[in-house]
Amino acid sequence: MAYDVIRVEVLGTPRILKNGVETSFSRKRVRALLFYLATELKPVPRTTLAWLFWPDKSPQVASRNLSIHLSYLKNALSEDAVVSSQGTIALAESVESDARDFFAFANNPNRNGDHSPLELFRGPFLDGFSIKDADPFDQWVNSEAQQWRNRSIDAALERSFDLETQKRYTDALAIIERTISENEIREDLYRRAMSIMEKAGMRAQVGELYRELTTRLNDELGLPPSIQTVECYQSIIGSNDSFTAHVKKSGQRALKEKDMPFIGRQEQIDRALAAPNRSFVLVTGETGIGKTRFLNELPHQTGDRRIVVKFTQQTREIPFGGLIDSIKGLTTASDWPKIALRAQRIMGDEQWGRLRCLIPSIDVNAERPASTFALSTSQIQETIEDFFRVLGTDCHLLFMCDDIHYADAASLKVLSRAINDQTLLSARFIATFNPIIPAPRTMALFNELQRKGILLRVELTKISDERMMDILLFFFPDIDEQTARKLITLADGNPFLMKTIVQGLDSGYTEFSGKASLQSLFEYAFKSLTADAAHLATLLAVHNAPCDAELFIALCENGTNGALFDELSSAGIAARDGSGRIVLLNKRMQEFLVSRLARDSRRLESAHFRLAQTMDELYGHASSNMQDIAICRHYSLSTQPQKCGPYAAKAGDYLLQIDEIEAAIKYYKLAVKHLEGPEKLDASLILYINMTHLGKTYEADLYLQSAISIAQAMGRDDYALTFEAVRKLNGVPENEEVRAGVIPCYKKSLDPQIRASLLKAEQLATRNGASPLLISYILGFLSSWYMIVGDFDASIECLNRIVGLSLCQNPTSNTSSGLSLFFSALVTLISLMKEGPDPRIFDLVKLAEESFKETPIRSFSSSSEGIKSMLAYIMGDKEEGDRMTEKALALLETGHNEPMHAATLATKGMLQHKSNPVQAYLANHEAYRIAKRIGANYSLIRSLIGLVVTSPTKQEAATYLAELRELAGSIGDASLYERIAHCAAAVNEKGE
Repeated sequence: MAYDVIRVEVLGTPRILKNGVETSFSRKRVRALLFYLATELKPVPRTTLAWLFWPDKSPQVASRNLSIHLSYLKNALSEDAVVSSQGTIALAESVESDARDFFAFANNPNRNGDHSPLELFRGPFLDGFSIKDADPFDQWVNSEAQQWRNRSIDAALERSFDLETQKRYTDALAIIERTISENEIREDLYRRAMSIMEKAGMRAQVGELYRELTTRLNDELGLPPSIQTVECYQSIIGSNDSFTAHVKKSGQRALKEKDMPFIGRQEQIDRALAAPNRSFVLVTGETGIGKTRFLNELPHQTGDRRIVVKFTQQTREIPFGGLIDSIKGLTTASDWPKIALRAQRIMGDEQWGRLRCLIPSIDVNAERPASTFALSTSQIQETIEDFFRVLGTDCHLLFMCDDIHYADAASLKVLSRAINDQTLLSARFIATFNPIIPAPRTMALFNELQRKGILLRVELTKISDERMMDILLFFFPDIDEQTARKLITLADGNPFLMKTIVQGLDSGYTEFSGKASLQSLFEYAFKSLTADAAHLATLLAVHNAPCDAELFIALCENGTNGALFDELSSAGIAARDGSGRIVLLNKRMQEFLVSRLARDSRRLESAHFRLAQTMDELYGHASSNMQDIAICRHYSLSTQPQKCGPYAAKAGDYLLQIDEIEAAIKYYKLAVKHLEGPEKLDASLILYINMTHLGKTYEADLYLQSAISIAQAMGRDDYALTFEAVRKLNGVPENEEVRAGVIPCYKKSLDPQIRASLLKAEQLATRNGASPLLISYILGFLSSWYMIVGDFDASIECLNRIVGLSLCQNPTSNTSSGLSLFFSALVTLISLMKEGPDPRIFDLVKLAEESFKETPIRSFSSSSEGIKSMLAYIMGDKEEGDRMTEKALALLETGHNEPMHAATLATKGMLQHKSNPVQAYLANHEAYRIAKRIGANYSLIRSLIGLVVTSPTKQEAATYLAELRELAGSIGDASLYERIAHCAAAVNEKGE
């Protein structure tokens, strides 16, 4: 029997081919469904497809429509072309597609150099195809189109390298020129074309191509080429006067360290380079002594080829900020296309996708794709570590951290793990540090490195007068000795001050006398600026962070960004960094500009407001992200601090997504202070929950009492009753465990007034049209109450309603707190299904995976892994069960959820007590230790039962049994005594 060969092509105008002949379907949504499945190449949840194509329909109607369209698709192709189950839909492996061919080719390490995936691209993704009334599908098409556009560029770059190796320069150049015509401001493509032209003997055309790029960048962005492009051009055509003038005008000269000779530090350089691999070199010294210049010199003097990973810490506010910037810096390297293609191939699509989400600009100068999902701290850490591991596989790495005293805790953790990573044996780590600035976490890292004997300290002291004279004579060989000595005394052995003096002399300033000379020099440079440039410099100083090009353009008025940038760079005040962002060139100038502005507090507040307002317009419409932290900070310091309220809530929400609870609390406090109405009460509730989660009960109660008073004054008894009830519920010790996801193992009587208040609150909240967050919290509190008293059926009903409430919302409108409630409800529902491999369990697990695949929160991720381990044990897959249990424990060890940590250890002991009694005993003992310390009775009882069963001797088991009896007696639940009787029998069966 002959089978039809079906092929779907999406890379260009979409086509459906049957046995090589193009065919089509009359129903456009059926074709759209086929194109989506042919692109995703994996089973897709039915709920996702239903929402994608019928977002305005109810879930029931959308599901029915999907079934009808699926049936039509099977009839049009063949029954076995589509693989469908109750939960997912996918195309069969036998269905060919150009998307499948692309990934098969890209993942084949032994592919033929004569062929390229570039041949698969016939045009833009799904060119000209769209459907009506399906915004989610259109958004997916736009997102995929950008990704496939980037893949086509990557394929073009890779193909050009292959052709260059074969010395087929004309063919290689033709591919790059065709790609440039579709991506006119991708600087890496121009650098690639110039490199090919040089090897092909076409140096005359290089200048023409460079001028074409300069014109396009100026017309479209108002910016000159990046320093990497300028240096590529210079290395090909050689330096000349007109070129030098252009570089100076574009502000690139100020970025180069060659304009300041490196003198007087060779001994320290030699010491740093002589340090063995995997050592940590710490460069210390006072501000301006030359630590950054020292760091920048190191790569030029290393004998071996190294990939330099450099990051400068600006603030501790943003987790992973410096490391993310370091990867952005790598993307501007001339060989980044080769590095990126290799890294993507080794890391795989999932990890590379995370990196793209983390750093939208990872493709140099490409249109930035929007971040479509959030990442937990553990995922970000894993992704960055994996990326560095790939880089270090066959290249030596040089990690350089400037101003490590500002490093955030998350970045320090990645750095510490990289130092201990056995796959990075050839890496070197060098950091600059100012001992005057307190940094407890950084000092803890140094203490650890000191204990391991791998910390080497290099101290930079003042440069001698003779060496300072060498620096001065380098720039002004005819300067008279008296003036030179005066300037050397003023610089006092500090090379940064000498550089500032040289810049002043170069600009015509000569009034150097007394301690205020440098302030006068800054004032001189500042006053030479036009009013617009001076205002812009002040805004950059107040921003106190690298300024993205789009923000810089928005801060300028009437399209003057190019001229203003030229003015600031020519004055030596600002320049572009390796990632194309605008930065002030030195910290002291930044401090001077801020202090000058602070003489009038209203002017400083107005500057903060201008920055906040501009960033609000650019980034405020997006879902919670890192920019909300900066917007909140600027609004809070502005003339209208009350406007920071919504952004404080969004910043807190973002920080909860990445599990930075302490930082999130700080921003929710700001939200409570500045928000009004129900939003203020919602923020108060989230703040209270998270503060009690970290044990800050006294302060949390103060905020809750204030929230109760506000709710009563507003006439919002739904909030007031909820707050009163949750305060009473939090006074029950068992509630902490239930809230953390632990299932009770005994019944306890509770105040019925708590339940009555919550039921009344839910009724009022529904009548008032309260936020879904409040209703979900009320249902969560009710579920906890029912579980503690032993009414699991009522608890399950509440949990089901939380899940239903969340599913009815637009996925993009859910907050971290709402998603946490949703996932917690799913996990608890799964845990409560105890009657064996019930199919409903697997439906819930699929729902949990689908809902939280893109927004995992660490403590709930660990709960999910724990549930999966139990399911694996139920299905008889012990190996998978053990693996998932260890994964859950690893996540919990780095989180805040100690009750769940103890419960998971006790569960491990229960599941392994027969197959591995020694490991079960150790797990029970650790669970016992944690549970006893935090007063977690549910886990304490389970761990004591486990210890009675797994203790190696009868005497030890009897000791634990006595403690168990005493605990059961204090609880008073009769159902516990039957379990204790079984434990007593186990003791009697043990040997001495």
